[in-house]
Amino acid sequence: MTLKKDQISSIFWLFVAGVIIISSVKVSLGSLHNPGGGLISFLAASVLAIASIVNLIVASLRKDEEGKKPIFVWSETNWRNLIKTLGALFAFPLLLNLLGFNLTVFGIMLFLAKAIVPRRWTIAILFALIVTFACYLLFVWWLQFFVEKGIFGI
Repeated sequence: MTLKKDQISSIFWLFVAGVIIISSVKVSLGSLHNPGGGLISFLAASVLAIASIVNLIVASLRKDEEGKKPIFVWSETNWRNLIKTLGALFAFPLLLNLLGFNLTVFGIMLFLAKAIVPRRWTIAILFALIVTFACYLLFVWWLQFFVEKGIFGI
């Protein structure tokens, strides 16, 4: 039996996730109320491991269609959206000190929701608000990170 490319990549990422999980446990996970240094990497690696297992199962069940289409086709790449996304990623740290954490996350998410995959304004604003609130809960309330307030003090 030969392995498909999806199966090989899934096994690779499952191995990477396992190494990160073991390293995170060695660093200390802490608890939910007092997170240790390895908790975030442990959670991220756990998600990676679950996604790898799911992809491995799906790739194993899928019929062999490997030879029909190349894995990555340059002509199908939407360069405009790629440049917009990279611009948003590079703008984030620049805007963080100026606007503050909440406004920057809201603005970047609103931009991505409207510019990359055009949505109605109500859906885009609701998406940006939900992501901003979730980021606030994760970083400020739960992990107690210091975040920039920006010029508006928000």
